[in-house]
Amino acid sequence: HSFGGTSPSSRLSAAYGSCKEFTARSENLYASASSSNTGFPRVVEQAVYGFNYDDAGSLWGHREMSLLQNLDLQGRSWGFANNEGANDSEGYIGVGIHRGTGYGVFNSNFTYSVVLVLNYIDPSPSCSYTVIESTANVEPPTEDPCNQPLSFTGSITSPVVASNSSITLGANVTLSNPTTISSPEISLNQGFSISAGNCVQFVSDGCAYNGTLTCDNSGVEAGTVSGSGTCASPYQISCNQSHASSNAGQSNSWNSYSSGLSNGWTGAETIYRYVAAPGSSNTISLTNLSADVDMFLTSTCSNTLVLGSSTQVNLASESINFSTGSGGTFYIIIDGWDGAISTFDLSISCAAAKEVDPSKSALLPIIVKKEQFTSMMCKPYVATLKD
Repeated sequence: HSFGGTSPSSRLSAAYGSCKEFTARSENLYASASSSNTGFPRVVEQAVYGFNYDDAGSLWGHREMSLLQNLDLQGRSWGFANNEGANDSEGYIGVGIHRGTGYGVFNSNFTYSVVLVLNYIDPSPSCSYTVIESTANVEPPTEDPCNQPLSFTGSITSPVVASNSSITLGANVTLSNPTTISSPEISLNQGFSISAGNCVQFVSDGCAYNGTLTCDNSGVEAGTVSGSGTCASPYQISCNQSHASSNAGQSNSWNSYSSGLSNGWTGAETIYRYVAAPGSSNTISLTNLSADVDMFLTSTCSNTLVLGSSTQVNLASESINFSTGSGGTFYIIIDGWDGAISTFDLSISCAAAKEVDPSKSALLPIIVKKEQFTSMMCKPYVATLKD
């Protein structure tokens, strides 16, 4: 309380001058010291308890300070005068915490210490105050997210989910992309599934995992293509799948494309959505045409950001080849030239650019159809994995 030869009242007067009124109390201190660095957990909780419930040795002076109203304990009007600001509140309060070394307390010098200070003023109605709410320099220390347990529901789109603690995949979690789950403890609950042709690997590296996962989908049986062929509900097609359709009954949204191609696609568009694995080589083929339709590959469901195109004339088949290092979601747009409406067969073939590291047996991918995987997960299953 007498830091630097001052007093709580003199320090507050130096900061606020005449813009504060007299009160019976103005400062509480809580200090804890130790010869070892204990971290001093729950400093605020201990201070609040000490100020209010363990204060008989101080004649309840700290409690009076914490709970001071308009009168002090002796009934004197040395508390807060409700004469500034809102009628239902009065006073400004400040709390500070300092952790350091060499603090003199209890007539001894300790290596490690923590001090909490609580003070306030009763503002004067004759002064103007500008109150600024700020979080500067009082943000709690950032905890390493890798040390936190993770729990998921719904769809997971990240290629890597990692924790040094535990990971729980809840009911109805879906993995629509190649995904690595890395944690010392992994829990799979009923309803967890991966889409047909995708893969998932479980490793115990936690956040130290730094590999990549690619799916070799050759020979994997294709599932049913879902959707209606529009931007709002594109056909969802996977690697090594084929789909027979047409652009009949669809709408005409675009007549030209950003790749500089001329303005002539006045037919309707049929749209597919395709998720490519990282490091994969992909071939999209459009065959068995009944009229002149063409094919565009984009990164969004629009006529902008065109990544590739095939615009053969008449009934010639169309084809687009592309590779992707990081994988991602792509849109395939089938559009009719000069108003053409056509039936067609769309197919996608793909191959992984590299295999998973065979030296780590725990990294072998699991490639199954959705209905196969969910049938295995009829009961909650907890696996603690080791290298």
